[in-house]
Amino acid sequence: MTIDEVKAAIMDQVEEDLSGREHRLLGSILLERGLVTENQIETVMLELGKQR
Repeated sequence: MTIDEVKAAIMDQVEEDLSGREHRLLGSILLERGLVTENQIETVMLELGKQR
């Protein structure tokens, strides 16, 4: 995935929040776009948990 793809997903997240739609996690947006797999999201979440 490219930085531009990540930026676009973040922009979608912000636009949805500002328009009053239900907040979606960035991973959900990236998954919907086919940029990550559920396994990749799980791996990231596990790594983030280890850092705490």
